[in-house]
Amino acid sequence: MNRTAAAALFFVSVAFGAFVGPASAQDPKQYGGGSCHEMTQSHDKSKLWFGRFIGMGDTDATREVACFTEHKSCLAWVSKASDHLGIKRIVQMSCHLGG
Repeated sequence: MNRTAAAALFFVSVAFGAFVGPASAQDPKQYGGGSCHEMTQSHDKSKLWFGRFIGMGDTDATREVACFTEHKSCLAWVSKASDHLGIKRIVQMSCHLGG
């Protein structure tokens, strides 16, 4: 697949939220985190760190989102998410307080 086709596939995936690819290489629970949906039910959203990772492989995109109570835990998880098997290019890698 050429670069133009890969970029088009990625942007269509982003627009429709249809990310494909293998499951996360790193379970956020290993870092004291978890599902943002679940964690916002039991924690003040403004005090949670929202970790986001988007990466491109040769033909697919991988999107990972998780929440953490500590900044350092979020950074550790995002760093490990970048080691995801098959990732060739990092599109986004961030931790933001309060989403």
